[in-house]
Amino acid sequence: MTADQVEALIRQVSAVSPAGERVYDAFRAVPRHLFAPPVGLVDADGGGKRVIDRDADPQDWLRAVYLDTAIVAQLDDGATDIRTAEGDFTSSASAPGTVADLLEWLSPEPGQRVLEVGTGTGWTAALLSHLVSPAGAVTSIEVDRTARRPEDKHWSETDVVPRTLAYAPAGAGLAISALTGVGSVYADDRDEDGEVFRLWLSDPVDPHSWGTVEWRPGETGHEVYQVGDRPLWDEVTDAFFRWVSWGEPGPGRFGMTVTPDGQRVWLDTPDHVL
Repeated sequence: MTADQVEALIRQVSAVSPAGERVYDAFRAVPRHLFAPPVGLVDADGGGKRVIDRDADPQDWLRAVYLDTAIVAQLDDGATDIRTAEGDFTSSASAPGTVADLLEWLSPEPGQRVLEVGTGTGWTAALLSHLVSPAGAVTSIEVDRTARRPEDKHWSETDVVPRTLAYAPAGAGLAISALTGVGSVYADDRDEDGEVFRLWLSDPVDPHSWGTVEWRPGETGHEVYQVGDRPLWDEVTDAFFRWVSWGEPGPGRFGMTVTPDGQRVWLDTPDHVL
């Protein structure tokens, strides 16, 4: 990796992203190749996907890592060898342009605390750690134990380490993630006008589908921005109104049954599956 490759990536991203210089400084401090999967799938010139392999062709792998493109890191929840390039994409390293947009919309500031749901390769957690350092804290949760975990040595090489990196047991997750499959990141921001809360929504499978919502206490209108094929905010509001239709039950009335065949979320009793 050279600084030239990082700067070339930043030029690619800045041509399409409104992200500010703080985000790009984070790109410089946290090189993407430290967190990229050693074997993955990227877009092929003629369509479809092709394999990149750090051991087999390190130069080709490095060139692909420093392009503004997503890298598929897992197929079929780890059941299918990534080299086959056949199967459902179940984990990926989001395109840097998408990450830059999300970080710009989230606007994390030094000293803030951030919760990330879905660690994945760990690159976003490391970028967030840089943006909220030195006094902030990042907690990142990953429910998929088959996903590639970031290596400890790579955290140390960036000089920015999430305070807590927790791998939750199978079946665990936050409410939105467990019920709708929408990954989410929360952060809080305080300015001279009061508190502003931002919610970041992301599709764990399709990195091009994401959204943000900004809420200020006391205001009835909320700014919503969503892109991609999956209307994430519409799904969240639909889930909310379903919750209202159930009588606004508290968290103690919900349960989850986890078996080798899957998981079921229920209300009040296991036979009342949602």
